[in-house]
Amino acid sequence: MLTPHQTTQKPSGDATSAPQNLSVSTPARHEKSVTHPSTDFNSRMCSIDLCFVLDCSSSMSRSIEKIQPQLQKLCKAMAFEVYNKRMGCEVRYSTVFFRDHDYRSKRLESVDFTSNIDDIIRSFCTIETIGGNDVPEDVLGGLNRALSLSWQGDLKFLIFIGDAPCHGYHSLEDAYPDGDPLGLTPEGVLTSMRKKDIHFLFVKLSSDTNKMVEAFQAIYEDKKKGLELRVLDCRKEASTFVKDKLIREIKGKMTVPISLVYASARSLRQDPNWREYLEYLPQEMQDVVHDVPQEDVPLPPTTVSNLNMLKEGEDKLNFFTFKATTHAPIVPVEVSL
Repeated sequence: MLTPHQTTQKPSGDATSAPQNLSVSTPARHEKSVTHPSTDFNSRMCSIDLCFVLDCSSSMSRSIEKIQPQLQKLCKAMAFEVYNKRMGCEVRYSTVFFRDHDYRSKRLESVDFTSNIDDIIRSFCTIETIGGNDVPEDVLGGLNRALSLSWQGDLKFLIFIGDAPCHGYHSLEDAYPDGDPLGLTPEGVLTSMRKKDIHFLFVKLSSDTNKMVEAFQAIYEDKKKGLELRVLDCRKEASTFVKDKLIREIKGKMTVPISLVYASARSLRQDPNWREYLEYLPQEMQDVVHDVPQEDVPLPPTTVSNLNMLKEGEDKLNFFTFKATTHAPIVPVEVSL
């Protein structure tokens, strides 16, 4: 039950006398944190980490030719949206290129996080698609290398692009059917990734990854943290998917923290004496602006209706209004919740 504010002073009787210290009882306030999807990228300075993990084996040659210019556009678009246009939100980029265990010298290549777009675009332009004697690739090795990078953004995104599953999670020809030859497991890699609060975006280019993706999703999902493996099916539009679909996904994850403050009623207490109710009124607008102590003006009530209007078990708000000329209280207004 909400009750009107009550003063502890006695009526003065002198309209010009200055008030003493004013004590006001207020409802208890509580605060909890909620998030609200932002229509803007962010209202404060922040940082975003984007890591691109690409399968660079021979089977990806044609796809990468189509994807390279789109990745460059994505990086430039993100820089414009969240830094120039949105004033100050830093974006850092990194890349991991993986192949398979049969090509050890270039099995894994990476560029650590940098805010220099030119460095990342240069790495995209130098991709070499080689290796891959069997269908599966070193997916877990690529993800594990990504985890070793210097993640530190307020928002973290890993964008995986590939057309082949990891070893052991498929029904295809596999040189390592029992899984990763170096001992990496999806449970170990994805659990570490989840602990870093990384949003996982999987760009699907082939149905060969279906079984692996299902296994990854079961491990990675964390509803409490809002983490999930999001699959972007781009088998039919590999040349145009990146800029539109990925930016849409990244925007959807951007939230602005706000505090939701609410009041709860105190324990039931005796109604105040409405006939001794004091109202403190500012004399000028400047008094309000500068929070000047106001004069206490006893207000003899002219009409009071139903002094027991706030009963136990009822949730109502009690509002008083005053006539502009006499400042006399008018009938309280009951609002049922």
